[in-house]
Amino acid sequence: MQSYLVKYEECGLSHSGKTKIWSVKNSSSDFEVGRIKWMAPWRKYVFEPAYNCVFDPDCMRDIATICELKTNEHMGRIVVDAVSTNV
Repeated sequence: MQSYLVKYEECGLSHSGKTKIWSVKNSSSDFEVGRIKWMAPWRKYVFEPAYNCVFDPDCMRDIATICELKTNEHMGRIVVDAVSTNV
């Protein structure tokens, strides 16, 4: 999965094995800028940024979109494909 700013790659499972983890990388440098993980108390996927990384509004929107899509997918909700995310 990729936008023009960041790409998302499944990189493993949570400690419990019940939820997935995605690595979020800069599209041009392949540098990992954070991970998307399940936050059980909030019942949704969240973005956990790497130390000292900064993001512009477009990048944050892309990351928020994938968090919402993956939360809906996990919860069994109908997912409408997001424009330009190639999910």
